[in-house]
Amino acid sequence: MTIKIYYMIPMHNAEDTIVEALKSIRFDAGYDVTAVVVDDGSTDQSSEKVQSLITSEWPLKIRLIKQRQMGVCEARNTALAEIPADVWVFLLDADDADFPDRQAVMIDYIQENQLHVAGSGVSLFGDETGRWSYPAHDDAIKLAINLGVAPFAH
Repeated sequence: MTIKIYYMIPMHNAEDTIVEALKSIRFDAGYDVTAVVVDDGSTDQSSEKVQSLITSEWPLKIRLIKQRQMGVCEARNTALAEIPADVWVFLLDADDADFPDRQAVMIDYIQENQLHVAGSGVSLFGDETGRWSYPAHDDAIKLAINLGVAPFAH
């Protein structure tokens, strides 16, 4: 059975990073992967960069949605409204790079532990280095939310 994965990618003025972010997404055998990119009112060439990947031979399925600038939360909500209910949803920002094995690791972890949601850490690159850690399972995520602490990187 093919596993369907959708990436929610909010984007605002990310012409320097969006192509690298999209190219970091793996689409191994057994996975049907789609990226939903929401251009949140960019004034640079971000949408054109995404459109060039869509029309190229790049094998990742990409849906580009343009909206007036409403902020990253509304851009994620716009993406989520376009994603079917029976798929895996991954978050990725336009200036992020996906870990090569993140899909398999997170899906296996969620299935093995019978979870509904899971988080992961973040490794910084470029001018910033280091690692941020976040709760990785249901109970810890729920506790963080109840304490008013952000349980996810984004």
